[in-house]
Amino acid sequence: GIATPDGAVLYRVRTVADDPKAAWIFLRNLEAERKTSTVNGWDVAVPAHDVAILPWNVPLANGWRLAFSATEPLYQADGLLVLKAGLPDMAILVAPDGQRHEVAWDALGETVWTLRQAGGLRVLLLGARCADTLWIEADGTLVWGPSAKLEDGRYCFGPEGGPLHHLA
Repeated sequence: GIATPDGAVLYRVRTVADDPKAAWIFLRNLEAERKTSTVNGWDVAVPAHDVAILPWNVPLANGWRLAFSATEPLYQADGLLVLKAGLPDMAILVAPDGQRHEVAWDALGETVWTLRQAGGLRVLLLGARCADTLWIEADGTLVWGPSAKLEDGRYCFGPEGGPLHHLA
């Protein structure tokens, strides 16, 4: 089972319809300051006036399972998982062969990103501003940094600028 935090932060736990062992944990913070709570022994930070949606034993399309993550997954593809990583956090992944892999990281700056390996899975960790500018192209290429994409295919950058990063 899921050992959930107190009711002041816990909003709801929703199971996955076709996988009763999997769930999404919704934490909300209505306070003006960041709150830290504990879910199954792991500290989870919820920003002020925000919601955190955390996976619990969620199957990924590539056969892996996201056993738990103290942050939100943003995207998955064959061999790749993208996580928002603005605060010091961790994720526990289970490979198709049942082997567990833990990925932990220190706080990333808003515009910082890093790529880690967990067995045969690449884990892309994006700082908050990078995560907010993530674009997924039709060919599966990930792009982060631009504010918008124009009709002619060029990217538009906001007042804080790029740079443009991509991962095929």
